[in-house]
Amino acid sequence: PEGTKEFAQATAYFAKTLELSQSLHAGHIVFHHNNCPVDAAHKQEMIAISTENLLKLRHSAAAFGARIVVENAGVLARKNMLFDQDEFIEMAGNIEEKILLDIGHAYANGWDIKYVMEKLADRITAYHVHNNDGHEDKHDRIFNGKFKFANFIDWYKTYTPNADIVVEYGQQCAQDIDGIAADVSYISQNIK
Repeated sequence: PEGTKEFAQATAYFAKTLELSQSLHAGHIVFHHNNCPVDAAHKQEMIAISTENLLKLRHSAAAFGARIVVENAGVLARKNMLFDQDEFIEMAGNIEEKILLDIGHAYANGWDIKYVMEKLADRITAYHVHNNDGHEDKHDRIFNGKFKFANFIDWYKTYTPNADIVVEYGQQCAQDIDGIAADVSYISQNIK
């Protein structure tokens, strides 16, 4: 909420991010509705505050010519998922901003990714792609996990063939340059 230390930190963070986005000509800036534990008793209050903060950020971003996209942040295993699948779809239909769908978060939360892509096809502008065990948000390489990444490629071509794809791997993948390059090559060759 406004007036808290966390609000001040987030505001300073986004001010710097907006400056950088302008100088770097960034395609978009990602907004997470939430990154902290969700207490069921305060969930609606958290949604209201986060929605208000998104509106404030929208006005700040406009001054910098920045485009905000909203990501499905939070994972059940961390108890920080603010919107479940249907709530996220509903929220996405009620905001001006486009959606960045994080495939790894969706998979770890048990979402029906094909269904979400179909429902939000006209709202999705980008993806974060990575894989996991269906529980923890490990940000592993696209074929290192239980999610069948080839399915995503098929759904992508059907529902959102012009959306950006951002490979978003964890620190454990940082030294695997050849593996990352192979994954990027696979994506590039198969989305055509």
